[in-house]
Amino acid sequence: MMTGSDSGSAVAGGLARHIPVLGRRAVEYLDVRDGGIYLDTTFGAGGYSRAILDAARCSVIAIDRDPGALAQAADLSAASHGRFACAR
Repeated sequence: MMTGSDSGSAVAGGLARHIPVLGRRAVEYLDVRDGGIYLDTTFGAGGYSRAILDAARCSVIAIDRDPGALAQAADLSAASHGRFACAR
């Protein structure tokens, strides 16, 4: 059973957190650098945005239509000290 977003799937005990399987590879291919600005057009649970923010002192702009994803984006925005923004 899947939830309405990429935030996870139902498992015993609650939702399982989504782990992007290509996170490290995506960061390598993007050649993430300090000062860069990156666009995540499939924010979902935010795994790729987090990986990009962790890789360098850069900024990420994310887009998602799912209200659940937008709630998670608010948490990441607060934790990223102005380096992350999400829009619907």
